[in-house]
Amino acid sequence: MYNDTVSTLLPLTSKALQTSQIAHQSLINDLKLHSRTSTGKLANYLNRKHPGMRTLILNTASDVKRGSPLGVEWKNRDLWNTIRKESSNISLTNYSRIFDTELPYITVLTRTLLVSALIACVTLILSYPIAYLLVSLQSSSNIILFIVMLPLWTSILTRIMIWIILLQNQGVLNKLLIYLGVIDTTLPLMHNLFGIIITTVYIFIPFMVLPLYSTMKEIPLHYLDIAQVCGHTRFKAFWTVYFPLTLKGVLTSLLLVYILCIGYFITPEMMGGGRGQFIANSIIFHMHESLNWGLASALTTVLLGIVTFLFIIYIRLSHRVK
Repeated sequence: MYNDTVSTLLPLTSKALQTSQIAHQSLINDLKLHSRTSTGKLANYLNRKHPGMRTLILNTASDVKRGSPLGVEWKNRDLWNTIRKESSNISLTNYSRIFDTELPYITVLTRTLLVSALIACVTLILSYPIAYLLVSLQSSSNIILFIVMLPLWTSILTRIMIWIILLQNQGVLNKLLIYLGVIDTTLPLMHNLFGIIITTVYIFIPFMVLPLYSTMKEIPLHYLDIAQVCGHTRFKAFWTVYFPLTLKGVLTSLLLVYILCIGYFITPEMMGGGRGQFIANSIIFHMHESLNWGLASALTTVLLGIVTFLFIIYIRLSHRVK
């Protein structure tokens, strides 16, 4: 990723570090030329790469302008390595941080991919029968379709708040289960993966139903009757004749919901708590709070790469289904 902050603000130091491990005098010369604004900009930038450098840079700049030498803190080679890495205009540092096992990003990314896959599968299991009902019950299809589409006409925050009311410790569901004698104490239904999954599945059901319905309505239902005449049971006829014809719609629906899930951040933020964060929440955090836009861009690029890879797989599978 391109960033010339360090090379612009520390030109002598950047050049010296190309051939040396440390560059005391070059750093002193660079900092003497800095205004308070440029020193603050450099300090803030390096602090995002190496926590603690903001105070060190500000104090060092103040000392060298009074003629003092660099402090003993600058004997730490990690500080110089950080400056050396960031002095390169094009750097892969942010990408290496994403896949650093000591940092949480690879864990959050893995959680995002796995939980999104689970959400897409659960949504498919619930949506397939609904789409089949829409096709089978011609007289009632408009009513069912209206019920499916109704949540899309409601604010997403309103829908999430309804689930918070239902799932919280003193919510409707817990009180109902206690009243019926099913449980003795409240169940933790929020601020965990369960809360994320059930809320996200509810939100994405319309996005799964509509592509399935679009595919199913093109398949004549009398195919099942013909299969039964040929000796198949209704169940076997469905799985051997009807279901394979809907695979194109199944793949389309799964891909659509999966891509929406891995880029989703509202439900994980409100329902997941600290352990339920998705990769999109990390991107939002670095964009608006830590202001580490380089890392946010790297995370976004990785996410875009995953989506592109999935789309390529979808194209290949859809050709095979044909």
